Amino acid sequence: MLRKAAEAWEKLLNLRYDMVFGRKKKSYVVSLSFERYDFPHLVGMQYANDVDFKINPAEYYGEKLITAILSGRLDPKRIEKSKNWDRIQKRLQVLVNLQDTLENGFSFF
Repeated sequence: MLRKAAEAWEKLLNLRYDMVFGRKKKSYVVSLSFERYDFPHLVGMQYANDVDFKINPAEYYGEKLITAILSGRLDPKRIEKSKNWDRIQKRLQVLVNLQDTLENGFSFF
């Protein structure tokens, strides 16, 4: 699932979502963009500190994480060995489905 999340995030890097909200006859624009350095925190790498990924720890706490996963240097299955896997798995599922949610199933009232 970590690899799927990395692939999904990689697709989002070149996108920006502008959402317009209105309240009391005024509109507000919120822009949502995606950066490589946000990925480690969003997938919950801070909860996987009990896992040895067999790479330099600096690579899985920075913007190099996606590259390490997609190139195969980091085995994404290792994250499932974390004692916090249940917590991490929920985050991964959200990221895998994020683009579809934003484009097809997102309503805010």
